[in-house]
Amino acid sequence: MKIKVCGLKDQEQINVLDQNNQIEFLGFIFYSKSKRFFDQLPIFTKNSKRVGVFVNEEIDKIIDIASYHQLDYIQLHGDEDVDYCRKLMNQIMMTNQKLSIIKAFGVDDNFDFKQLTEFEALVDYFLFDTKTDAYGGSGKVFNWEILNHYQGNIPFLLSGGIKIEMGDEIKNIDHKRFIGIDINSGFEINPGNKNVDKIDEFVESITTVLN
Repeated sequence: MKIKVCGLKDQEQINVLDQNNQIEFLGFIFYSKSKRFFDQLPIFTKNSKRVGVFVNEEIDKIIDIASYHQLDYIQLHGDEDVDYCRKLMNQIMMTNQKLSIIKAFGVDDNFDFKQLTEFEALVDYFLFDTKTDAYGGSGKVFNWEILNHYQGNIPFLLSGGIKIEMGDEIKNIDHKRFIGIDINSGFEINPGNKNVDKIDEFVESITTVLN
């Protein structure tokens, strides 16, 4: 079970979470309209992979930010289409950066999973979040039963309103492409300020069985 903690801003909290070997990804939001916008000094982590979250951003700017913060993953959380993903992948190759791509999609009961097929050659993971009028951060959960309609080949992370009391529900998800979760607002004191003790408790409870 891969675990991603997203929307981080405080370096002390980053340091604490980075020491938890069960947390594979730490996410930083480079979208200026977000309450969790990261605009600080270069990110420092020793163990966790660094994920930069972008929304409809210029590709050159993504590449510059990725280099400055030494990111490991680019998460596209906007309306980026196949052509955009292809251009980003080509730009990554041209700059010789070792970057992987996560493409997020807002999901509701009418979501068409067939549209994901053309992205499969361009991304490493999908991330399924709750569809909103904005771009993420709703704190709401979509109907996880519709994940059964996803028959693609790319592994996915699950996001959207995950809270500490939902551990048993997550453990019961039975899908061959489900490989992890993305937690954010359900573990916050206020936007960008995480309750690290609550995160540690949740991570311990959910990984004890799943690992």
